[in-house]
Amino acid sequence: MAVEPDGRLFALANNGVPIDALATSRDAATLAVVDRRGDLTLFDVAASAFRRVANVGVPATALLLLASTGAGAAAPQPVTVVVGLSDGVLRWYDAATGDVKHAATVHKRQVTSLTASPDATTLLSASDDAAVLWAPTADAGAGAGAGAGIAWAKTRSLGPTATSGALVDAAFVPAGHVAAVFADDSLVVWHAATFGRIAKLTLPADEVGATLRCAAFAADGTLAAAGAANGCVYVWDVPTQTMVRIIDLPPRAAPSGVTQLALIQPPVAAALRQLVAKASAPSPRRHHHSTPYASMCRNSSSHATCTVPVPAVTSRHRSLAAAL
Repeated sequence: MAVEPDGRLFALANNGVPIDALATSRDAATLAVVDRRGDLTLFDVAASAFRRVANVGVPATALLLLASTGAGAAAPQPVTVVVGLSDGVLRWYDAATGDVKHAATVHKRQVTSLTASPDATTLLSASDDAAVLWAPTADAGAGAGAGAGIAWAKTRSLGPTATSGALVDAAFVPAGHVAAVFADDSLVVWHAATFGRIAKLTLPADEVGATLRCAAFAADGTLAAAGAANGCVYVWDVPTQTMVRIIDLPPRAAPSGVTQLALIQPPVAAALRQLVAKASAPSPRRHHHSTPYASMCRNSSSHATCTVPVPAVTSRHRSLAAAL
């Protein structure tokens, strides 16, 4: 599954062969997939064309497309595909030739996620043992963008503590910070340059054990949402580290819990902020969904993927829906 910038979802099957990893370019013009056979393929969405780039050999568990931002290009073009593998190895493939431009082994277990900073100059790879920041060290070229770099170096790493449990998910916050979900059901935000902690977001006592799996943030980084195995989405106000919403998804929409979240869209984030300003109760209000909504959830063969929080027009949600 991959998400366009406007929140729409892409679902893809490669001639009946299961897809192990999928990613989109930032402009949603290109898709990259690695199927169960190990074939790395790029799809031009507008032209409905595709080409095989390489065979990665080892099961892929994460993908990231890096694009050139050169002034001479009509539009950013994918130049590098970063592949995270089940054996913990990272490989940077040339999108045109399929050659391996760089490879590194820093993770002890499979790579679970790959993301780029908002300016695409830093990468973040994650596994349950560490989150690692990467920067290009050669041939980045003026105006070429980080995607053109040949060599990449580890600049910082963050591992779980004795009390946090394993690292579950990690990604860049749109504001440029780094966030990670840990097995103790905490969501922690750090400054990307210094790794100084900005916020630690935790669940209320009666929600402990929900098993957080993933997180997403508003564009300015002030609202955070986390999806859990219990089918709930938890929303916090980051500056105050206060939980403002608990959203219960219907069991048939998320039979295996929430496993991936998309970026909170600006209108919804604005509506939530208005509710935060009006809220008078000390504890977060809980929303229960009795039916799934097409705009909120898409079911795949194994799990539900949701763009959250999306309001449903019911008596419990009219204030939020009206604000939109």
